[in-house]
Amino acid sequence: MSTANPTPLRVGAKGTLHGWTVTVAGRVVLGVEVGGERYYWNEFNLVDATGNSGTLVYEETDDGPEWKLFQQLTPRTPL
Repeated sequence: MSTANPTPLRVGAKGTLHGWTVTVAGRVVLGVEVGGERYYWNEFNLVDATGNSGTLVYEETDDGPEWKLFQQLTPRTPL
């Protein structure tokens, strides 16, 4: 397993993602074993100036690099 960061993102970096200005607050490497094969991915913890946060996930797939953004969604009216 390599814990080397395969992306240009670094903890402390600042940028804008779809109009959302954020700072990379942390990074973790996670993995799972499926059918005897191990898969790894990187998760970057993002925060903005008001305390909103999200997780930006990077993984290498058979089709190439893939990015996914996860953010908590709080409905205006409870379901």
